[in-house]
Amino acid sequence: MEQYIYFVKHLLPKHPAVEREAIDHLGEREQVFEKIKPYAKKLKIDTKGKQQFDVIELLSYILDNDEFKALRDHITEHNKKEDEELQALSKWKWMVAGGVVVMAWIVSNIRLDYLVKLFN
Repeated sequence: MEQYIYFVKHLLPKHPAVEREAIDHLGEREQVFEKIKPYAKKLKIDTKGKQQFDVIELLSYILDNDEFKALRDHITEHNKKEDEELQALSKWKWMVAGGVVVMAWIVSNIRLDYLVKLFN
């Protein structure tokens, strides 16, 4: 903590504004890299002992690879197909629910002896 206070009070005011912006940029870059690390781990990229640039370059190469693009396209098509199927099932669900409501109304509002005559 003492080193940080010394840096802020004595060294930082001596740096020109451009260098302070560069220091801020490095801090932001570190935060972004921390957000990228979980994705790199999911893709089995070792981040320990490697430069940030190397990890980002490797990650970019993997994500731009044709196999990944084909996989992404396939997943997108699959999701669209599943969505259409779910919408069709939803339509049927509401038709069946409407039929149940109509049948319940008929059973509750029409006398039983009329229903027996109707179905015999």
